[in-house]
Amino acid sequence: MGYNFKDYNPIQLLLLPPSLDDWLERNHLTVKRHQKLTPLRHQM
Repeated sequence: MGYNFKDYNPIQLLLLPPSLDDWLERNHLTVKRHQKLTPLRHQM
């Protein structure tokens, strides 16, 4: 079973990128879910 790890960088300042757009593909389930739920959240 393979894992999808980022390369080790000892001078990296942050654990995750400031924006998930830099890390996730546009068709990733998390991105699609966020796009659907954000308008609903603003209606409340």
